[in-house]
Amino acid sequence: MVTPEIKPINEQDFREFELHKAEVLTEIDNEMKTCCNSVSDKRLILLSAQIGFSSLVLIFSGLMIALKDDDQDKSVYVSLLSSVLSFWLGNQLSEKK
Repeated sequence: MVTPEIKPINEQDFREFELHKAEVLTEIDNEMKTCCNSVSDKRLILLSAQIGFSSLVLIFSGLMIALKDDDQDKSVYVSLLSSVLSFWLGNQLSEKK
């Protein structure tokens, strides 16, 4: 019986293998099974939830500022409004650095 010769792996091939393995693991980690046995991206679901919740808070705060007569009550809604805006603007500014 003849044993096959095992060729040593050079450093470049090893790096490519590790990079491919990391890409596959990242792809698997970002997949999520949803209803009806479909697959979706976790990052897309998270971003959609953040956008939806932020939109609701912005609309609610804007309506309450427009409808309230008392300045004391408006301060709560202005702080909600500025918190949501700073969340989104802060993310965009930090990504540019």
